[in-house]
Amino acid sequence: MNKFSINDKVKVRLTRYGNEVLENHFDSILFVNGEPEYEYMRAVTRRDNKADNNGYHTMLLWQLMGIFGSAMPEPVDSVFENDVILLGD
Repeated sequence: MNKFSINDKVKVRLTRYGNEVLENHFDSILFVNGEPEYEYMRAVTRRDNKADNNGYHTMLLWQLMGIFGSAMPEPVDSVFENDVILLGD
């Protein structure tokens, strides 16, 4: 059995639905004086979370769960391409 931490970095390629979920997350962040209201949200703002040249978004596992967890039971649309999450950098 492999072990990993919820603080490990993960990479995902998002489907169109996944991009909608991420954009809705970004739109829901309350900004005060140009900064996210909550410190822990800093790493998951639109400004800092762009897809890399291969189309992967990188974030911590707990951030991924917080953003996409409520969208995961959706039976029709998957949020991740091929339902794949890569662990590590």
